[in-house]
Amino acid sequence: GGGGGPRGVASLVAGGLCAAAAGAGRANCLVVASARANHTYDVAVAPPVVIYMTANAVALFIVPLVAVAGALALHGRRVERRLGAIFFLLGAVITFLSFSRGGYLALAAVVAGLAVSHRRRSVLLVTALVAAGGLALVPPIRTRVLIETQNVYGNTIASRIDLWTAAVHLLQERPLLGAGLSGFPQRITPYFTHLHTEANFIYPHNIIL
Repeated sequence: GGGGGPRGVASLVAGGLCAAAAGAGRANCLVVASARANHTYDVAVAPPVVIYMTANAVALFIVPLVAVAGALALHGRRVERRLGAIFFLLGAVITFLSFSRGGYLALAAVVAGLAVSHRRRSVLLVTALVAAGGLALVPPIRTRVLIETQNVYGNTIASRIDLWTAAVHLLQERPLLGAGLSGFPQRITPYFTHLHTEANFIYPHNIIL
């Protein structure tokens, strides 16, 4: 119920973005669910995607809209609350099925922020913790998260540390010019060992580096 004026325009834009996210998220969920059902996806490796190139890109689209939807569900008008709650739940499902650990972390931050913003923050925080505990018992999600605490293939913390270390060595050799606008994959080759991943990166995955 946005009506006319700026609020109506904002509602229209948000609705369009949420509809697009729902469509993209549905397609991605179907691919992931099919892979899990057919035992062709191991959660230790990068999840399958459609439309986007990585699972993190899916979460990057979905989670900010989940934040908007959650804010509407808690603080909006009557119709906005209902629509916001619907997309909040839908977006949460899409995020969990993306198997993006960055998406999980971002969603947790969003939920915590939304809970703190509400006058019934204590109830919401407890509810969120219970829900998180329940989701942590789901085997694929638990395994996907716990990999980051183990020294095994698929641990992206170890591979990121390797990548950042290589980027620092590159900058030590080229402190003024760095790798240039598109030269990172070539310039990083002598320094990056691929000890924990076979992936090749086009940037250091670190805003400072």
